[in-house]
Amino acid sequence: AAQARRSPAKLAIVDPEQTWTYADLDRCASQLANGVIASGIQSNDLIAIYAHRSSSLIVALFGILKAGASFLILDPAYPVARSIDYLRIAQPKGWLQLDGSGDLPNELLSCLDSLRMRCRINVPQSKAEIFNNLSAYADTEPATIVTADTPAYVAFTSGSTGEPKGVVFRHGPVTHFLPWQKGKFGLNETDRFAMLSGLAYSHLHRDVFTAMSLGATLNIPNPSEARSPERLVQWLKRNVITVLHLTPPLG
Repeated sequence: AAQARRSPAKLAIVDPEQTWTYADLDRCASQLANGVIASGIQSNDLIAIYAHRSSSLIVALFGILKAGASFLILDPAYPVARSIDYLRIAQPKGWLQLDGSGDLPNELLSCLDSLRMRCRINVPQSKAEIFNNLSAYADTEPATIVTADTPAYVAFTSGSTGEPKGVVFRHGPVTHFLPWQKGKFGLNETDRFAMLSGLAYSHLHRDVFTAMSLGATLNIPNPSEARSPERLVQWLKRNVITVLHLTPPLG
């Protein structure tokens, strides 16, 4: 929101299909937040997102946080049984499904039907469709209160026994990390970040939250570019990427 006020026309997100300015992103995230609140979501509720790498995922993340809720990302590439385990343990109160993430397997649909959710919302891929779907909701900041101890997101570990264990991450450590990373690596608003980290892990938030807090630009490759080392190198050069978080296998 601060970046939208400071540099509304600055590019926040670039993906293979579209671009988002900071003004676009902030306005749409506020509308989504007001939409999920109108659907019954309350502060500290957990919302599961069935998502792929796209600009609409960033809108969903900030919309959820603006609503005072927390998020759990489910990657469609995961085995269905694993996603069901996560839902069974986390018991989310809301569900956001991004168009383009694929059809839901029947087993996952059955699991969703068994959970007590306050809302289930589909988020389109295109910016125009998202704005159209949310046009009934105000684009002003919701009157939610978020503190350092408010839950921000849930991530899962395999657990020492093999049973998945959900870890609740608060806003405090995330906001503590951002200025440290900025100072440690000399990052600023001219940097161009790449979104390549796994969707369900904390590394993703280094890509997203650091870039957005700086007023930098987040670049998202298409799946074929992300899977091919040769095409990925070309994409990195073409987009003049300056900040890249990689796992050891990809590196």
